[in-house]
Amino acid sequence: MSDAGPVLNLYYRHNCHLCEDMWEHLQEIRKEYEFQIVTIDIGDDAELEARHGTRIPVLETEDGKELCNYYLDERGLLDYLNA
Repeated sequence: MSDAGPVLNLYYRHNCHLCEDMWEHLQEIRKEYEFQIVTIDIGDDAELEARHGTRIPVLETEDGKELCNYYLDERGLLDYLNA
């Protein structure tokens, strides 16, 4: 965890409407909670493409714990941020 709160990795694919929806939802939550988001385009990496495939977007903690995929699990995210 950094000074600006925990770091979350958002795996996405360009032109993915679910990815855009999750990004927007995360921005709303950032108005009240402090955390960083690292965006990772799986289309740029064959290994990530094989790992995540059609399960994107995927939101993970910095240490690789998956919080959700497809849709933002707001309750799960808030539980993680408040822990």
